[in-house]
Amino acid sequence: MAERGELKLEEAAASLKVSTMTILRLIDSGEIEADQACKGAPWAIEADQLLRLKSRLPLPQRAVTENPNQGIFDLQ
Repeated sequence: MAERGELKLEEAAASLKVSTMTILRLIDSGEIEADQACKGAPWAIEADQLLRLKSRLPLPQRAVTENPNQGIFDLQ
C-alpha cells in the first residue's frame, strides 16, 4: 500500500489527528474516496486526499478559558 501512496484507516486517522470513526464518516459522506477489496479488508486511502482535506479541517479546540479558578465537576 505504501508503494502506491495509500494509507490504511488507522494511518489516515493518525495523520489527521482524528479517530478512525471520523475517517469512516468522511468516507461514508464522500469527503474521502477509499477502496476496500472486500468486506473486512483494510481500507485503502490515497495520501494525496488527506493533504487536501487537512487544510479544510478545523484546528483542535483548546479550553474555553485558562481561568485557574475554574473547577472540575466530579460526576459519579
